Amino acid sequence: MFGTTGWPKHFLYFSPEKVEALYAQITMRERRKLAGQLEVDLKLVKGSISFEAAPETFYSKLRLVLGHLDRENAVGSIQEPAQYVAGRLPMRWGTLGAVDGAVVFFAGESGDRVLGLGGSSGNVVGEPSGMESRRSGSNAPAMLDALRSADPASPSDALAIRLLRGSESAGSAWELDALETAVDVLPGVVQEVEFVARRLLEGVSRDGNRKVLLGTPLYVALAD
Repeated sequence: MFGTTGWPKHFLYFSPEKVEALYAQITMRERRKLAGQLEVDLKLVKGSISFEAAPETFYSKLRLVLGHLDRENAVGSIQEPAQYVAGRLPMRWGTLGAVDGAVVFFAGESGDRVLGLGGSSGNVVGEPSGMESRRSGSNAPAMLDALRSADPASPSDALAIRLLRGSESAGSAWELDALETAVDVLPGVVQEVEFVARRLLEGVSRDGNRKVLLGTPLYVALAD
């Protein structure tokens, strides 16, 4: 059950919004069952998650959400992703976005797979919590917009929007190229991390040699 063991974790990034949205969809009956299996005190997970909430509230809800996704067989591996993907590998990470650095991006490679994970920079552990003034960095358009800012040869906004609205096979070429480029040009440090993320886009590189995956994480933590 990936992510539910190896606690405590040293988190680099976590998304209270994503965890809260998933937790709200778990029935009370399943919460009780998962809490018993994972030894989570349900009294700790009452109420919503916020940056001001007790850390135990977030961590307990995260463990229940991960347990729920595992029971639903919704989590795959880097090489065989499902609705969600979990893994561990060295990733370079830093902020993207020429204007406000709204997106934090993690980029790495595993075999023939190029992986990029993006989210709101306000969810980086230790960042100021003024999230209401930031736009979301957890959706595909925001991430691709930030990738454009890192690649001066990228197409215009109009073309990017057209690609996003088209079919994946017809519109993925530049998106996937931009993600591959980010692995090479992304500023930041390389660290061994573990993560669980929602899959957003997937395809094959232009030369057909590599598979490319874009996702947004529930959490990223330093690997043991």
